[in-house]
Amino acid sequence: MEGENLNKITSKKIDAKEYINKLKLVAPIIPNMGSVLRSYSFILNSGKSEGFVVGDSLYFFEKGMPKQMKWDVLDSVLLAQLHANHEYSRFNQPIDWYKCYVEVLNNIGWAIQDFNFDELKSSDDLDTTKDVILNVLKAICTPDEISFASSVLDALKTDNDAFAIWNQNSNSNNKGNFKLGTAFVEDKVPVLKMSAFYLTATQIDSRFLWSKWSDIHGNLFISTQAANLNEDTFAHIRADVKEKVVDVKNAYIRPLNIKSKT
Repeated sequence: MEGENLNKITSKKIDAKEYINKLKLVAPIIPNMGSVLRSYSFILNSGKSEGFVVGDSLYFFEKGMPKQMKWDVLDSVLLAQLHANHEYSRFNQPIDWYKCYVEVLNNIGWAIQDFNFDELKSSDDLDTTKDVILNVLKAICTPDEISFASSVLDALKTDNDAFAIWNQNSNSNNKGNFKLGTAFVEDKVPVLKMSAFYLTATQIDSRFLWSKWSDIHGNLFISTQAANLNEDTFAHIRADVKEKVVDVKNAYIRPLNIKSKT
């Protein structure tokens, strides 16, 4: 399946360009924050690990990943997210939303399959929602990756601008829909491991990640995925993807100040 997706896109580079051009993106919702309204820029660093908010998602990049590959990941997931937001309600139509999200990634060179969600049965022995999420990551992440994911979540808690973006896009009243992922290079190929979370509850507080899980009284559905990018394919459409999201990037992407030894 993955090979079929990549071969299909590789043989239709012009179609991929047309596909990107025709994608409709949701208009950005500007959170109540000052800096997002100003000219904003940041520099990626291949020499260290980095964490980012990308709308509803949190991503952490391992040390040594080239800057261009980091941008490829950031631009790709933002494009997929904004088109899925245009087509479906991420909170009321999560299954359709994720199918659309995966479709976009497949069509721009990512090998990724559909998210299949399972309900978390029990986590009574875990303290906060953050603990529950980190426990889920054990299925696909190494101990070092989980440690860095914890640092990313801690950084989100104290960064008002980044939190405003994530909070605006990840939850609404009694529902939450968000992702946490790690990106790295394997055999010269960008790899992205993601965990997706869909939460329903009587009421979701904006700081629910750090709330006691037992106090939320909700149902959490989870799915994990691993994806890799065909850089040869993406090279033909990189400029198109970048151009598609360039005007809205500042409203969705923020680097996080990670306090980590990695």
